[in-house]
Amino acid sequence: MRASDHVWWEWYPASGRMVLESAGPCLLGYDLFDGVLNRDYWAERVHPEDAPRVMESLQDHLDGRSPQWRVEHRFRARDGKWIWVEEFGQVRDRNQAGEPERMVGITRQVHDDHCLARLFGEADDLLRGLCDSLPLEFWVRDLSGVVCLESVAAAKRMPGLWRSRPEDLAADEEEAAQWQEILREAAFGRGRRHVRRLAQSGGAATVSLETRPLTGRDGTVSILEWIVPR
Repeated sequence: MRASDHVWWEWYPASGRMVLESAGPCLLGYDLFDGVLNRDYWAERVHPEDAPRVMESLQDHLDGRSPQWRVEHRFRARDGKWIWVEEFGQVRDRNQAGEPERMVGITRQVHDDHCLARLFGEADDLLRGLCDSLPLEFWVRDLSGVVCLESVAAAKRMPGLWRSRPEDLAADEEEAAQWQEILREAAFGRGRRHVRRLAQSGGAATVSLETRPLTGRDGTVSILEWIVPR
């Protein structure tokens, strides 16, 4: 535990006494390797908006309605800033009446994860806004080749684009096979421009496409395609 950035704790509900141990500066407010405090110290620093949810989940576990306690919430750090933490805990000892006597658990910081999630959420909203507003014909595929995002302009030009695969749009099997190969190349970082023949009622239409890989912060790869104006 001392080799990680987690805080290990024991809590004795009857007295409210808590014992903390942390490897270095404790995210709950202690610089020492070992700290002893009262539950009220922790409870007073849970964000007011999160407190009802946190306390309800804790009480459910204390009363035996859940096998373990796990919750994320905001906690006021020593410098006064709110940080996101994740709590894991379990009652280990009960008295003859079934009342909890000792609970153990860990607390870890997940603030960076929440900030990244919010950033990705904002980026996703921005991308969807671009899909709705820009007059560009583009779409995004997942690694299986399925279209998972499309611009309004692309949807108007190709009504069957959403959730489609190359074989759903290509004029014939040979076209579909070539397209699949280009997508595989993009998945490995090799984007390119190519000309495809797409099936349309009464024949086929020829379009020029640009295909490029998209790599997220977590390493997830998607494939961006757009129609290159002639």
